[in-house]
Amino acid sequence: MLSLRSWRIAAPRLAPQRAPKPHAELRKDVKLLGQSLGQVIRAGASGEKTFATVEEMRSLAKEWRADGNAAKFDALVDLSKGLSSETIRETARAFTHFLALANDAETHHRVRRVRARDQSEGGSAGPPKQSSLNSVLGTVQALLKGGGEHPQATPDEIYDALCTQTVDIILTAHPTEVNRRSIIRKHRIIDESLEELDRSDLLWFERHALEARIDRQVNSLWWTDEIRRAKPTPQKEAQQGLDIVESSLWKSVPAFLRRIDAELVATPQLGKPLPPDVAPVKFGSWMGGDRDGNPNVTAQVTKEVVIMSRLRAAALIRESLTDLRRLLTVSIATPALWASLPALHAQGKPYQCGIDQLVARLDATTAMLAAGDLAPRAAAAASEAAKPAPLPLVETSELKAALLAMHASLCGVGLRGLADGDLRDLIRQVSTFGLLLLPLDVRQESSRHSEALGAITTYLGVGSYLAWDEGTRTAWLLKELLEARPLLPRHASSAAYADLGNMFTAPVCDVLDTFDMVAAIPADGLAAYVISMAKTPSDVLAVRLLQKEAGVAHPMRVVPLFETLADLENAEAVMAALWAMPWYKRDTGGKSEVMLGYSDSAKDAGRIAAAWNQFQAQEKLVACAAKHGVVLSLFHGKGGTASRGGDPSTFRAICAQPPGTVSGQFRITEQGEIITQNYAHPPVAERHLGIYTAALLYERFLPAGPRTPTTQHRALLDGMSQVSCDAYRGVVRGSATFIDYFRAATPELEIASLNVGSRPAKRRPTGGVETLRAIPWVFAWTQTRLNLTAWLGMGPALENLAPRDAATLKDMYASFPWFAALVDVVDMVMAKSEAVVAQNYDAQLVATLDRADVGTLLALGATLRAELETTKHALLALRGFQVPQEHNDMLLRGLAVRNPYVDPLNVLQAEVLRRLRQGEFRGTEERQLLEDALVITINGIANGQKNTG
Repeated sequence: MLSLRSWRIAAPRLAPQRAPKPHAELRKDVKLLGQSLGQVIRAGASGEKTFATVEEMRSLAKEWRADGNAAKFDALVDLSKGLSSETIRETARAFTHFLALANDAETHHRVRRVRARDQSEGGSAGPPKQSSLNSVLGTVQALLKGGGEHPQATPDEIYDALCTQTVDIILTAHPTEVNRRSIIRKHRIIDESLEELDRSDLLWFERHALEARIDRQVNSLWWTDEIRRAKPTPQKEAQQGLDIVESSLWKSVPAFLRRIDAELVATPQLGKPLPPDVAPVKFGSWMGGDRDGNPNVTAQVTKEVVIMSRLRAAALIRESLTDLRRLLTVSIATPALWASLPALHAQGKPYQCGIDQLVARLDATTAMLAAGDLAPRAAAAASEAAKPAPLPLVETSELKAALLAMHASLCGVGLRGLADGDLRDLIRQVSTFGLLLLPLDVRQESSRHSEALGAITTYLGVGSYLAWDEGTRTAWLLKELLEARPLLPRHASSAAYADLGNMFTAPVCDVLDTFDMVAAIPADGLAAYVISMAKTPSDVLAVRLLQKEAGVAHPMRVVPLFETLADLENAEAVMAALWAMPWYKRDTGGKSEVMLGYSDSAKDAGRIAAAWNQFQAQEKLVACAAKHGVVLSLFHGKGGTASRGGDPSTFRAICAQPPGTVSGQFRITEQGEIITQNYAHPPVAERHLGIYTAALLYERFLPAGPRTPTTQHRALLDGMSQVSCDAYRGVVRGSATFIDYFRAATPELEIASLNVGSRPAKRRPTGGVETLRAIPWVFAWTQTRLNLTAWLGMGPALENLAPRDAATLKDMYASFPWFAALVDVVDMVMAKSEAVVAQNYDAQLVATLDRADVGTLLALGATLRAELETTKHALLALRGFQVPQEHNDMLLRGLAVRNPYVDPLNVLQAEVLRRLRQGEFRGTEERQLLEDALVITINGIANGQKNTG
């Protein structure tokens, strides 16, 4: 059995000493899970050998971390070289599973600490007089009090803000969740068991049963194949998103809103809950709708995902209605509700009668969807109307209106207590998730729409859209948008497009099929149509025309996505041209949405240049929208890692946005492992939703001044941005050997073996970094612990400043929240980076290459690691720290737990890559062992770093 000695928490090297007492419970949980895993490992046929190898590698890593003795790390490397392929695989499995279990313990401890804080602030006696700012209650209290660093707002202003603000969280299928769904479910059970073990009233046999339950799950984890043997389909990806809603968010949303209600009622200046149909949080999805570079997402796939989502929603709503029927047996109702019910039931139970009607319509909905239909067929609808048979529910508004009528009736007859229980929860679930659970965005690359219009114009004989300049394109698009006639003959089947001529290629037909599919889906099933790589006004008008051509009754809002540095700089001009068009303003009702891409801009220009240009683009777009009388919403296309716009300090990140760019409306993507981390565990989900809501509320009242950079700050950031961009591109584009080094020193070429997502790793099969998607680009560097994408170019921008600029830099960090947030999140990356580990990849994979310029490649690697250290020291000097994240006790403790297990995985990964690339294996069977070991190390390092792409 694993002892505490075997799996104890190592202290972070060079970190200040801290008392262990606040984290004693975390240590206890890690010990419990580690012991359970140790028992399972040792019970296997080669368990003792695996266990001994794990212990030896962990001890060497721990000793190296403790004293920095390079000989200990070298011994770790030497040990890996002598291991058999099977031992490497089993050892990697042991480390990977431990890291995942340690993450369970950390997640539970984070929830435990939040509850302990809430208990210390108020406990069960009532709300605290002063709660933490990044909670809704804390924000409300701070705004009511005002003064000092906090803005002030009246009770009415606060209440109105809460009733009108919305954060729209879009779950994406970006391939960054390395764990299989079956694995995630087992960890969820372990989380629940740890929660139960914290109960103070547990009896001895109950504790024993819970520990046995954990043992069973750990046993099952060990004997479950953790490797995806085939790529998931888009449908499977969508199922994973729906699983999160069904298992966590469906209950978390009303629970989170009940807490807000209680806090508002208990606040004397407010004293009332939110209205039942207010939805400060909404969700959407790209899973099954994002076809940008993913040929696996077809029109048929999107239809299947919509049907699957609506079936899940119908089942969840039906279950809630059935529970509600058992409660609402009362027979008193308002005249308005009685009048809405069939006369046959006038003497019966009005609420049960109303619920029965809704259940019957949901059953009809399920039958319709099961037959492959998204909406009632016209002939069937007429027939149904002639008979008293129920019609399917198609619009969310119908269901919500019926539920609100019951709520109003209960309140009207004095039964508010019943109204504000399960019924109000269901109203809020329907208001948040609708009849689809996750309304879909559709995303496609701009050139695909141009190709489709090129085929159409060629067919019409009016020229070639692809050959026209922007002015000609725009004029033709506006003319056709004003025409009533269709461009193409109407067909019984979209497959007939290909019969129109050879210009209607498979990609063109796919685009046209997509718009036909959009026309067939009920309006509330779809949200935004996102155009990636949008560059011109015609890119937006093209999508609007293609929707008109397909006969979309309620057109999706069209959202251009500006991604590269040049596109961000050009975004204002594109939108100004659109807003100057009378037809466009009328068509959009004076409202627009623009998406900003954090990933490709950082890949294009580096972190500082991308971030600063994103900030300026937001400022310019908001100012331009105001000039044209347009209400603008911004959609932030962020990922989990710092180089893709991620920031774990959500409250701070939102409050640091440019003034006027949020104003109560915030749309953001959440991807892969971040979805699991933030929303799969109900207490964590409730906390995360609370932070988003608090941040939007607080930001709304923040003055613009402190968030607006001074003239000196702008000048310095302009200079730093240029220096950083030049340095970044000088390496990524300017070094003739960079691509070769990147592919030799990282597992970039092997990442495709993960089968993480349905989308190909590259937009095109050939080419360099520019064709590589942002996720594998980041993923590869994260694996080697160099984390290059988050900081490359930042060192030169921070170093060698003139004395006056150095003083401005310190002032900017102290007084400009956006810059402070940027610096702090890169400092977090520094805490997770390790040059020694990255150097070993060079030693094993680059130095062993059979090519004449190996020395040049190795010199490039050394230069990059030196730049990492330079950047780290510059950040430490700016922050006044001795070690990165010196103030972040929880992160340092977490890294201390994980590093002695991640370091051996990095060493094993480098050794496996070397053997595979040099052919050091005997036959197919051993090669498979090594390939499995590689995938396991990739999973383990991702779990250990809590980041992939």
